[in-house]
Amino acid sequence: MSKDSINNVVKLNPDIKVIVMARNPVKRAWAHAKKDLLNKSFMNDKLKKIEAVDDSVFENFFKSQYQVSCGTYSKIINNWQTSLKPGNLFVGFFDDLSIAPESLLLDVYSFLGVSDSKKYINDSYNEKISPTDKSEKRDLPEKFEKILNDLFLNELEFLEKKFNRHLHL
Repeated sequence: MSKDSINNVVKLNPDIKVIVMARNPVKRAWAHAKKDLLNKSFMNDKLKKIEAVDDSVFENFFKSQYQVSCGTYSKIINNWQTSLKPGNLFVGFFDDLSIAPESLLLDVYSFLGVSDSKKYINDSYNEKISPTDKSEKRDLPEKFEKILNDLFLNELEFLEKKFNRHLHL
């Protein structure tokens, strides 16, 4: 979201609270590539194997302005932080959805100013819901991992330094 758009949102509601969910930008880019280039979708009626898509298609996808901007958390967080009132930005981590979902949910409740009592959490927070087809394992190939690590090295360092989080692949 552009700085101007953020400022317009904040003008509409100066007290708005915003939640940003950060993810290892390499993992995020790979998941997005699988969704857009390999999985069944409106544009693609069947699953494709990684080998069926030319490497240059992946590389162009990863390096597109939009894809890079999606993983540039330093800019995303800074743009929101400089526009919002202090304390009105929560940054959570995607990995916590699977490794510490209850804790993440309670942190969000607390940030929003609602009761962070466990009594308001039912067991559904722990259910795994994923539309991803698991029949074919599609791990990030090393050739693309190198490209993405180079592309997002500064972002990985930013997240580690700012939040004291090492985001594993």
